[in-house]
Amino acid sequence: MLNSVFAKHSPEATFRGQEFIYFNNITKSVISSSDEISLYFKSRQSNGLLFYSGDGYSDYLNLAIRDGGVTLSVKLGNNLSERTVKPARIRFDDNQWHKVLVHRKVREMNRATSFCHFSITIDGVYTERGSTTGSFSLLSSSILFIGGSDHFEQLPGSRVQSNFIGCLRKVEFIGDSMVLDILDLAKSDLNLFQVKGNIVDSCQEVEAADPVTFTTKDSFLALPRWEAVKGGSLSLKMRTNEPNGVLMYSSGGVNGNSFSSTSSVSSSLTSSTFYSSPGPSDFFALELLDGQIYLLLNLGSGAIKVKASTRRVDDSHWHVITLLRTAKSGRVTVDDSAVDFVTPGTSNQLDLEGF
Repeated sequence: MLNSVFAKHSPEATFRGQEFIYFNNITKSVISSSDEISLYFKSRQSNGLLFYSGDGYSDYLNLAIRDGGVTLSVKLGNNLSERTVKPARIRFDDNQWHKVLVHRKVREMNRATSFCHFSITIDGVYTERGSTTGSFSLLSSSILFIGGSDHFEQLPGSRVQSNFIGCLRKVEFIGDSMVLDILDLAKSDLNLFQVKGNIVDSCQEVEAADPVTFTTKDSFLALPRWEAVKGGSLSLKMRTNEPNGVLMYSSGGVNGNSFSSTSSVSSSLTSSTFYSSPGPSDFFALELLDGQIYLLLNLGSGAIKVKASTRRVDDSHWHVITLLRTAKSGRVTVDDSAVDFVTPGTSNQLDLEGF
């Protein structure tokens, strides 16, 4: 839903991690031999999806803030090419306005093969170029996401699993001679673009969340219920030098009663606790074990334990953990490593109390 103050001539919009703009219509593709994406962003967050376009099948363009740099991924045919703009001693998550300009142009070499040149430029100064070849002749965009998505598993090749937090200004998508001013179209009556969430028409300061420090084994934070019965997503950053600990835990009832907040974060909770009987029928947990991140999940018809990390994270550096779930399937991501999962049995709902 658009905020009532998302005014007619506003050039800016604020995204707080829940909002995004999208176009998803396979029958109304933007087809061109060249295209251009131009936008301004301002953010304190080191990761976030800026712009995604694809053909609904396998080809896509993904533009994202990644570890304070800006990454462009282009896949056409069977070939993927990626470029990152991240100059030495310069970061783009500095809460200043930055302009991003992306060009793609297809040149047909023969009937079977085409060549695509692409480039990404930040602030008119920092440029990276690339190219890819394959059995394509045109660029097709039937899916567009600006600022994020609520189903990253439906965006092939998305290296960042976080929605954008910050401000966007003058977002344009140009296919050959057709110009789409996306922020203007999102607030128009044409219904070409849809809006998820409540977008405000000015650039408002989005405060970065202050870290919470747990200094003893008995420290914990109790949170409200995660409303994710049929599906949902969550993301967190963590930093530790401890090899073991429960990061998050929430459950449904045990014989009709829920676990207390204290017991749900106790240092005595381990994997065996989650699997033990009688135990909660539904539960969700993120666990740090021997320096590795594990997801534990039970929708009521069988538990799974998924190793989500590929390297130790007890290194005193920040790590980003993201969980996305729709019914029985989902994806858990630690930094750049993603693992898909499917829960057993027939149950596809997660009924929880508070964290």
